[in-house]
Amino acid sequence: MTVARRSPAHVVYLAFVGCVVITSFLVVRSNGFAEHTDLLSLAVTLDIVLLVPGVYLLAAITMGWRKVTVIPVFVLSLACAHLVLPASGEHYLKYVEFALVPIELFVLAFVVIKARQLRHEYRAAKTESVDFLETIEQVLGRIIDHPRVVQIIATELSLIHYGLLSWRNRPRYTTGGGVFTYHEKSGNGLVLGVFLVLIAIEVPALHLLLGSKFPTLAWVLTALGLYGVVFILGDFNATRLRPIRIHDSKFDLKIGLRWRCTIPLSEIDDIEATTFDIEDRDGLLNCVVIGNQNLVIRLKRPHTATGIYGFEREFDRIAIAVDDPALFSAALTCDGASPEDTAEGS
Repeated sequence: MTVARRSPAHVVYLAFVGCVVITSFLVVRSNGFAEHTDLLSLAVTLDIVLLVPGVYLLAAITMGWRKVTVIPVFVLSLACAHLVLPASGEHYLKYVEFALVPIELFVLAFVVIKARQLRHEYRAAKTESVDFLETIEQVLGRIIDHPRVVQIIATELSLIHYGLLSWRNRPRYTTGGGVFTYHEKSGNGLVLGVFLVLIAIEVPALHLLLGSKFPTLAWVLTALGLYGVVFILGDFNATRLRPIRIHDSKFDLKIGLRWRCTIPLSEIDDIEATTFDIEDRDGLLNCVVIGNQNLVIRLKRPHTATGIYGFEREFDRIAIAVDDPALFSAALTCDGASPEDTAEGS
């Protein structure tokens, strides 16, 4: 999936917003603001809270952007006005904030409708693909026009799916070769346990330490700690449920949620069995879950792998550690390995 580049219209709009915010900041910090607080507060409020979203809405109509995206622009503008204006000049913002009530109701209805649509689309697409991440990307791509937004949301939903909801699932393999694991001998489970124990000790202790003087910071760090737990669990469970496949003369590489790509077997130039550290890492895709690699795969030409949140990396070599390197190496050199299907348990 390609990542959409920022258009010139977006750049011009961001420059306009920057000018409005900077000008408003200078007005608020000027000597005349104290003398004409009421008038200048109204002017700054109108500029930031109404002019910025208004121009965005006109641009959205002209450029064909989704008009509903003006809602987060309005909310961000309101937050920006709170940051720019002093407490003595925020009285006009109270009137504007009344507009948030119908907006919140609209957003809630919009989210509910989209969630129902997403659920129906996912159920229909689930029969077409056995991989949760790829299936949810396909579904979101039909609803959202921005590829990077699709990839970010798909990653977050995948972390929740693998980290919290799919521990009873098991990879289902059909008979024959073609499926290779890379988590059983890596020691990743032991490292996972150590990290979880450390988080369970450090996060509550840090919360108690900071809670009395910096309650907001304490809760933010606690939330980040809990998110870290979900992230670690999701990545670990994904390595279990997303094995490597060789089928239809293709090498379907999946390393948890970290990297994924599909490479024709004819593109493989050489396979080297080595555990030594690789000094030249330019063009190297590191697919080792933990520890050292046991195989280095060289390709005839560069390929692109998609990583977490849709980030991409170009590579011509792969460092990987599989549980059975000899069998995996033999399968890669055999063009036309047995087709093999694997799926996550329902």
